[in-house]
Order: sequence, then C-alpha cells, then structure tokens
Amino acid sequence: MRNNLSKMSKNHSKGLDWIVFIIIFVASLIYAAIIDIRVYVYDSEYYWNIADPVFEEGLNLLNFPYTYRGYLFPFLAGIVKNLFPDVWGWRVLASFFCAGTFSFSLPFLISGRRIKSYKEVFRTLLAFVFFMWIWGNFMQYPLSDFAAAAFLLTGVSILKSFHGIDLQWKTILKGIAAGLSLYAAYNTRAAFLYGAVCAVAVFGFMNRKNIKNAFCLLAAALISAFLIAIPQCLINEQYIGSFSPKVYTEAYSNENNPDVNLQKVQIFQGIGMDRRETYSGNEQLHYPQPPVFFEDPVGQEILRRRNLSVTRFSIPTVLKLILEFPLDMIGIYTRHLISLMTPMYRQIYIDNLYPDKGIWTSVSALIWIFGIYAVLKQWKWKKSLPDSFWILSVCLPSFLQLFGSPEIRFFLPVYLLCYYYVFAAINYRSIVSLRYGQWIRPVLCILVVFILWMTIFGNILSNSQVRTFIIHDSLQGQGLIGK
Repeated sequence: MRNNLSKMSKNHSKGLDWIVFIIIFVASLIYAAIIDIRVYVYDSEYYWNIADPVFEEGLNLLNFPYTYRGYLFPFLAGIVKNLFPDVWGWRVLASFFCAGTFSFSLPFLISGRRIKSYKEVFRTLLAFVFFMWIWGNFMQYPLSDFAAAAFLLTGVSILKSFHGIDLQWKTILKGIAAGLSLYAAYNTRAAFLYGAVCAVAVFGFMNRKNIKNAFCLLAAALISAFLIAIPQCLINEQYIGSFSPKVYTEAYSNENNPDVNLQKVQIFQGIGMDRRETYSGNEQLHYPQPPVFFEDPVGQEILRRRNLSVTRFSIPTVLKLILEFPLDMIGIYTRHLISLMTPMYRQIYIDNLYPDKGIWTSVSALIWIFGIYAVLKQWKWKKSLPDSFWILSVCLPSFLQLFGSPEIRFFLPVYLLCYYYVFAAINYRSIVSLRYGQWIRPVLCILVVFILWMTIFGNILSNSQVRTFIIHDSLQGQGLIGK
C-alpha cells in the first residue's frame, strides 16, 4: 500500500515544474497585456530593431549591421518580431525566459533538484510574483540583461546536474546544452564570460574524480559553443577581418578612438558615481538628458586631486587608489553595493524622478537582509560550500559591476537568486522554531543593519543631481528639480 502511494506521489510530482512553467508563462503574458507598453526607447529600441536587415530578404545573418553587441539576442528578438504581431514577439520571448528560469534553472541551482511538491509550486510562484512586483516593468522592454542571466543560470544548473555515472548519451546532451547556454550568455552580455569560465572551472574541480566523463561533457560543450558562435565569427570576419567567436566590443565601439577602453571608461565613471538611472520623461520640463547621475563627491574629489581623466586612467590605477585611499575607496564601493541592491523606481525608463520610495526600498532591503541572515543561520560547511561555488559563478559578473557605474539591472542574476532563495528555498521551520528569547538578537541585528542601509542609501540620494528623498519627496512642488 505504501509503495503504491509513493509511486503515485512520484508520478504526480514529475510534471510539477512544467505546470509552474505554464502558469508563469501565461501570467507573464497577461501582466504584459495589462501594462501594455508598446514604445521602446534607448537600448530597448536598439535591440528590437538592430537585426531588422537580417530578415529583409529572407534570412541572411551577414546582413547583421556593424555594431558592438553580440548577434544572438538581437537575432532572437528579430525572429519573434517576425513571428508575432506588434510587440507580442518580445512578450512571448520574455515570458519564455522568465518561466524557464523560475521553473527549472533556479530550483535546480539552489535546491539541487526539480520541483517535487505542491508546496514548492506555491513558494516558487510566490517568488515569481515578488519578482514581477519589483521588476515587472523592466521585463516589458527587450533588454539583454534577463536573457543573459537566464542563459547563464541554465548553463550553470546543467553543469551542476552532471553526475559521473550518467549514461554517455545523457552526458553528451548535457554538454551540448551547457555549451549553447554559456556561449549564449557571453554573446548576449560580454561580462558574463567571467561567470561562464568560473562555472567550467568549478565543474572541473567538482568532477576531478570522474575526469573521463567530465571531459566528454566539456568536449560536447565546446563543440556546441563553437557551432552557435559561427554567425559571430562570420560577422567579425566581415567587419574587422577576424574569424573569431569573440564579441569585439572595443573594436566596434571605439573605432574612432581606439585608445579609449570601454571597461576603463566604466570603472573611471564608477569612482565618481554612486548610481545611474535612465530618464525618458519630458527633458525640457523636468530633466535635461536621459542619463541621471547620482554623483559621489568623495570619488570626484579623489579624481580631482590626482588630476585623473579617462585618457589618463588605467585599470591598475584603481589598485593604486585603493592603496592610497583605502577607507574612501571601500566607502565608494560599499555605496555601489547598496545602490545595486536597492530598487528605487518602478520603471526602468523613468518618467517621474520624485515618487515616494519608502515601501519600495524598505521591503527590498529587508528581503536582502533576511536572505543573508538565513544563509548564515542555515549554513552547513559540507553541503553549502560546494553549492556556494556554483552560486559564485552566476554572481561573479554582477559583483564585477561594483567597480563600474552602478545600474541595478546589472545585478539582476543576484536578485533572481535572492528572491528564489527567500521565498522558495529557506527552511522556515528552523527559524520559526526559535524560542521567544532567541528572537531578540536576530531582530535587533536586522533592525540595525536596515537603519545603516537606509542611512547609506539616503546619503546616495542626497548627493544626486535630482536631489530626491526616500519617502516624502516634495522638491517638485518647490521648483528645485534638476538643480
């Protein structure tokens, strides 16, 4: 009897992840229809339209224009644009990425297995709902950040799922899927190369005792990565004479000024800037330009004292500044971290610079703080340490953004991991089971960290060009906008 019941429960649990996939896919489409964003601007407009020449006369990837971005994401956007009317192509593609990430990649990467119970279904859907509350507006624009995160999460979760005893055909299939996903992540956002390389290194270390099968998987991954990279090779050969799978960001973006390195520019700007947003409202009425800079007076003073400019700056210069101004540089990058972990506007392209941000920022900060507390409380060295290396592979590209000009969308992979962990993976029994007296210390610690968090974030806002506050923002009525 018991055996029959266990078999029935196993059969019922087999398709739960696909049920979650369908629910999230449909819910995302409904949400998109309700918001009904139809006009794309700036980067989103670029991604939506850049691959149009490829489809003008049938399908010819060599018609891909001269651009400093990888071909894959614009190409996918172009396919769905031609398959579905109006902006529904992007809505379908974004919903697919979102559903796949929450249904398969995140559960396996964090929990080490597929969704197996209705309780896990509910908690996964809760994580998705919270994500959409924070990032729902962002998902309506064809930007590369979520796609790159989805590809990287997929590739890393596939590598993590490998077992040395896997059948050979399963090993080869996993290798093909991992290679496609990891190169797709890199091609979509070049910075994700660091995460892909880290994931491969972790895979090699974790499977050092099954090196033969592991090598078989990596060989399949390398071949599939090269196959999907062939169009990029052809595009590179056509424009810069190099048959290479590399995304030549520098060669394409700095052809008129080859001495200016894009990474160097971002790191230089990051020293004097705590945050960057994009404004899409009335420039004449409210704000004079699309980029909204939240300046860091400490960083700008350091650059001024050392008489540094983009042309007189190099990446080793950062190390010299850290050694020369250690506490100040730690302060700058701490503010970057707080800024990247604190959503401020409900829109990725903002048209109102002065909404109240109290609930928005407070809830987000508390989720982060509670998530970090839960990780520390439930940490088990034997199990948690190996898992943390896989997590690091996904987070590494985002952590490197700490040194650049902070835009919260660059931290999206870490947000996804945090939300899924807090809502779908934490063992709340061990936390709820605390006695009355045992609650005092963690609650006080969370409260103190929250106050410090809001203090730092308030300092970031006070130094901004737009002079905005966290809660009651009345500057608009006082005519101080943009001063």
